[in-house]
Amino acid sequence: MPATSRSRRPLSESPHGAMAKGSMPRAALFNLGGTLFNASRVIADLFRTTVTSLGDEAPDPAAIRAVIGLPLAGSFSTLLDTPEHDWRVAYCVQRYQSSFAELLQRHAADLLFPGVADGLALLRERGMTLAVVTGQCAAHTEALLVAAGVRRHFAVVVSGDDIGSPKPLTEPARYALRQLGIPSGQTVLVGDTIRDILMAEACGMRSVGITHGLHSAPTLTAAGASWVADSFDSALRIITTHALDN
Repeated sequence: MPATSRSRRPLSESPHGAMAKGSMPRAALFNLGGTLFNASRVIADLFRTTVTSLGDEAPDPAAIRAVIGLPLAGSFSTLLDTPEHDWRVAYCVQRYQSSFAELLQRHAADLLFPGVADGLALLRERGMTLAVVTGQCAAHTEALLVAAGVRRHFAVVVSGDDIGSPKPLTEPARYALRQLGIPSGQTVLVGDTIRDILMAEACGMRSVGITHGLHSAPTLTAAGASWVADSFDSALRIITTHALDN
């Protein structure tokens, strides 16, 4: 499936007028799991096994998908239908983090989607500044990027520990933009969830919704994605079209 634009514009034309033809995005923000890493299924399994370790029934898959990308305490509070201060939430967060850390040690590099490592290097070569914006905790985010060999490509990494509000609120993206010193109109966001797309839209950024993660093309388009791509290579072509026009 080729990359698509919700308005069927040429890839070098700005749907929001933020970057006109012949301009180049100066920065790109990336979601972590489901965008750079093929971790959505693994994360969903971790949520399921963590909850069932309490003796509770496994959460509905749709309920798990709805909390992926949110801070862990809030995610488990929602899945367990209990306040965040409940001891069961703290137990689940600790157990999830321990299991996730073990997973990182074994499979980090293998979890990268095809084309990610080379694609990130190419964007750096083209002069773009890159950042990660994720709701995952800082320790696991850094460990995953380092273990996969791609941490060096990112000037800024924004985790759930750095911000007080999760996606789709704008604070995560605005925090990254402040750290980068680059305005939203010269930045593109790549993400696989509607929370990524809604956050980008609210910040005035163009966005590439990528369908190899959590949400489908129709869902990402309905959320306001400027373009939809079915692979990282396809998303890369959308971004670099602007660079090549420069």
